[in-house]
Amino acid sequence: MSNYVNGTHLSYRDYLQAKSFETSIIGEISQQTRSIIASNEEMRAEHITVLKGVSAGIEQLSVDVQNLRQGVAELNATFEWGFNEVLTALGRVNDTLAELLKTVKTPEKTWAYEQFEDARDAFRKKLYPEALEFLDLAINGSPGHPGYKLEYRFHYLLGTIRMGSFQNTSNEILNLAEAEVAFLRAAKYARDDNPHEAGRALLAAGWTAYCQGKMAEASSYTFLALGLLPKCAEGQFQLAKIQTHVGDCENALLSLKRAIELDRGYTIKAAGDGDFRRYDAKVYALIDTLRQDARQKAEALLATAQSQAAACEAHRVHDFTLVKYAKLDSVKDALGDASSAMRLNTYFGYLDAISSCEQAIKTLRQANLQFVREANHEATQQIANLDRCIHDIRNGSKVDSWLGVGILGPILSFIIGCVTCSMSKPIDPGTGFEFIFDGSALTIFIAVVGYYLHKFFALSNLKDQRNRLENIRSEIRPAAEVNPMRG
Repeated sequence: MSNYVNGTHLSYRDYLQAKSFETSIIGEISQQTRSIIASNEEMRAEHITVLKGVSAGIEQLSVDVQNLRQGVAELNATFEWGFNEVLTALGRVNDTLAELLKTVKTPEKTWAYEQFEDARDAFRKKLYPEALEFLDLAINGSPGHPGYKLEYRFHYLLGTIRMGSFQNTSNEILNLAEAEVAFLRAAKYARDDNPHEAGRALLAAGWTAYCQGKMAEASSYTFLALGLLPKCAEGQFQLAKIQTHVGDCENALLSLKRAIELDRGYTIKAAGDGDFRRYDAKVYALIDTLRQDARQKAEALLATAQSQAAACEAHRVHDFTLVKYAKLDSVKDALGDASSAMRLNTYFGYLDAISSCEQAIKTLRQANLQFVREANHEATQQIANLDRCIHDIRNGSKVDSWLGVGILGPILSFIIGCVTCSMSKPIDPGTGFEFIFDGSALTIFIAVVGYYLHKFFALSNLKDQRNRLENIRSEIRPAAEVNPMRG
């Protein structure tokens, strides 16, 4: 196995052994390239520590191994071949025995899956020879038990063990040729029912072929893997490594670009990878181009979001203001974060700014929707209240003050008439009666006229208010919709 691994003429076993006692993964990167990718603070956010330079213009990166193991939920920039226990934790390879046995209908297959469970237990305990023995039983069987060779999980675990890892470097176990065959069989048996699992198996087969120096096969397997996992950034990165290794720099940069667009962490991974070292200038140019593209997008989004935030803050429809129904504090915070990130002038900074602006834009859209919904609801409630008042006035449900005049007027006229009659000399009942009659008639007339005039003007005023609210409700619209592509 004296083949070319990760840009150096180092055997795969030596590569694994060199890493087996490390508590962190160390990579070297040019200071110039690192400076356009991320600041020290941004690197720390990715669990990467920038160490002091080992030579002029070169920095070392330290990545905590424990964070790598715990943080990988899928193949991405934090994954490194050699942490192969991660492979068995992805997808459905780690299904419980109970789940696996749900579809098993024969005792022979049950027995095979039980051997597989024992193999997984031995693998977990790093008892690799024992794990291989149980896998052989699961696949090939024993006297009285035929085994079950069509289960892709059996072959996938076999390939993982034979591929070795930072913890598994024994010459008795490590066999890349057998690992390649096992992964290809796993892909074959998983393709129809579990295409994603087949894709991972093909990617692993591609890695084992690469480590054997079989670049044509490595490229073929990786292309097949990407057909099943089109958004697998690790697949694009692996393809870029293979293409770089054979001198196909143009296509390698295209593959690397796709990997970075899927996962920005591949900027760091590529900048510190041995395969790309002879193309440092071109990798730098690629990352810088991506940085400038991100900068333009971030600037456009920030200008659009700031303009729209100001429009939302000032937006009002008569007495209905947007800020009454939707708080914009989170938008201001997001735009502040975007501005701060852009000042770093790094690729990660501009990507963070884009993310913050997109969050602000999402919040502004929600604020607009909330304003329209709640302002319309309040206007509708006010209209309903006015309708009730109009109904009550029309139907005389409300006791009007003019009704009191109509009742109290005749009473007061009677009292005044009686007093007038008693004070006249001689007493003239006719005069008192005329006063009572005329006063009562006059006050009733005034009450009736006042009542209807008051009712008319009250209804007129309520209808005017209602019409105004109807017009306002028809005018309630969001502030101009945020268009992320504007600017």
